[in-house]
Amino acid sequence: MTQPQPDNLPDVDRLAGVFGYCHWCEGYASNVRIVATPDREGGPKRPLAGACPQCRALNDLKPISDPS
Repeated sequence: MTQPQPDNLPDVDRLAGVFGYCHWCEGYASNVRIVATPDREGGPKRPLAGACPQCRALNDLKPISDPS
């Protein structure tokens, strides 16, 4: 599946980071972060999941390690 490419990603999210599985676009990507999953249609059905920078930006997801 091709990942969406929003133009407004911060430069830090364009850099390679942790390589892992994104549960939103269902593929492997760089800079995957663990996020708390909202109770919405279309998202993975688990309390915590990995999300790539593009999916975090498009779905307004915040990594759980970032301060509130």
